[in-house]
Amino acid sequence: MTKRLCVCLTERTHQACIDFVSSSDSDIIEHRMDFMNRIIGLKEIYSATEIPVIATCRSQELGGNFEGDETQRIDYLLEAIDSGASFVDIEIETGQEFLKQVRTAASKNNCQIIISKHYTTNTPEQSDLLDLIQEMKKSGADILKVAVTPESISDCERILQLYSVENVETPLIAFAMGDIGRFTRVSALYLGAPFMYVSQDSGREAASGQISLSDMRAIVRSLS
Repeated sequence: MTKRLCVCLTERTHQACIDFVSSSDSDIIEHRMDFMNRIIGLKEIYSATEIPVIATCRSQELGGNFEGDETQRIDYLLEAIDSGASFVDIEIETGQEFLKQVRTAASKNNCQIIISKHYTTNTPEQSDLLDLIQEMKKSGADILKVAVTPESISDCERILQLYSVENVETPLIAFAMGDIGRFTRVSALYLGAPFMYVSQDSGREAASGQISLSDMRAIVRSLS
């Protein structure tokens, strides 16, 4: 299985985003629109690369930076889909009517939907994680993403156990954030995750515990 790596784009300006995507050599790019000072020129940004782009706009309530209301956030995701994004990441907490709008737009534009859940303070019990997986599957996801915040190695083991759940069928990206969970980002690639999130360089992480692109590639080479 190819170990694909997804670099997180966190540039603040339209031109910096274009410069980033046009020079990237990653397998996938996640565009964190919520890092931009003004979300403009998405079509121009996405057309500057042939690398698949994941459009993400995470609200402050869900651990991101976007300060607008939910209608505005969804409008930006819809614009990203129309602008050529290959994937759109939308959180399971999103209201059903908004989810329906995104599913409809994604279907029309051959865009895959990543339904995500980020636990920014804890790692739930296994039964709760299993219930979550079933809920996410019913939401029409093409890919499931679950990120937790561990307090121990046992928390990390619990999130990795999701890869052994029978009848999940939908591709799953599950890992633990922070320094404790760093190894789970590597393990996930070998347990079935379709790709893993990395930073372009050390010091430019979009989330705690991200490994740089060059370091992750070196790890994958050493394990192959």
